[in-house]
Amino acid sequence: MPKIIDRVPTKKPRIERLAGNVSYDGERVRVGEITLPEHLTAKFLHRCEGYDTLQDAVDSKEMYLRGKKEQKPDQGPTYWFGLVSEQFRPISVGAVSVALGRVSRDCTVKYFHKDRFQLHYEVPGNSGMVSIFMDSGEYGLYGGNGETAIKLGVAVVQEGNVATYNYGENNSRVIHRITNDQIDEVVAGLNEFAAQAPERREQSKSIVLGRVEVEAYLTAHARQYGGANALRSILSGMNGSVTAYDLSSMVSREAQSLESVRLRMERLAGDIMFQPDKIREYQ
Repeated sequence: MPKIIDRVPTKKPRIERLAGNVSYDGERVRVGEITLPEHLTAKFLHRCEGYDTLQDAVDSKEMYLRGKKEQKPDQGPTYWFGLVSEQFRPISVGAVSVALGRVSRDCTVKYFHKDRFQLHYEVPGNSGMVSIFMDSGEYGLYGGNGETAIKLGVAVVQEGNVATYNYGENNSRVIHRITNDQIDEVVAGLNEFAAQAPERREQSKSIVLGRVEVEAYLTAHARQYGGANALRSILSGMNGSVTAYDLSSMVSREAQSLESVRLRMERLAGDIMFQPDKIREYQ
C-alpha cells in the first residue's frame, strides 16, 4: 500500500560529474574514485558509443551521477540511481503542483517504492470519485533519475480501488523540460478531459469484450502492464465475455495484492476503461 503523506515531498540529491581515469574490467567501470553500480554500467557504456575509448568519452562529454545517501551492498555511502547528461532538468514539482492546485485545493500525496510519489487533486463535483494526478516517476523525490519523467492523468475510484489513465503521452513525458506556460496549457487540457471521465466510465459499462481479444491484448502488452504472471491472474478470473467497466474493476482490485506492479496494473485498469477500442483491435 502507498503511504499517504501531508505535503509535497522534495529532497536534495547528490550530484557528481564523472571525471578522472577510467578503468573497465569487463564487468565493473571505475571513473576517478567512483565505481559505477551494475545497474548503470550498461547505460554508461551506451553513452560512450562513438568514441575511440571510454576515457575519450568521459573527457569529452558531461555525464553526471545522481544519488542519495543510502548504503547498499557492494557500494559506498551513496546509492547512485541515475546517470544523466548536462541536458537533464529536475522535474518541476512546484510549477506542476501550482497548476494543478488551480483546479482543486483538495490534494492527497501518495508515496511509493523507489522514492516515487503522486499528487492527486480531487475534481470538484464528483464526490471524490475522480481526480487528476501527477506521477513523479522513480526517484521523483530527488528530482528524477533521467529514466522516467512526470506523467499527468486522471484517476477514477472503483469500489475503493483506483484506475489511472495517462493523459497527453507526449506532453506528460517531457513536462519537466517545458515552460510554466505550457504546463498550464497541459493542465487545462487535462481538466477538460477529467470532466468527461464520469461519462466515459458509464459508457464502459455497455462495451463488451471477449476473452479471446482480451487475452491477445494482454499477451501483446504483458511487459508494459506488469508481466505475464500478473496478467495471468486476471485471465483466470475471467469467464467468457465481460464489460470494459467490470474488467477494469477486476484489474484495479487485483492490483491491490500485487504491490510490485501495482501502478502498472492500475494503469491497465484505466486503459481498459478509457480505451476499450484498443482491445477490440485484437478480435
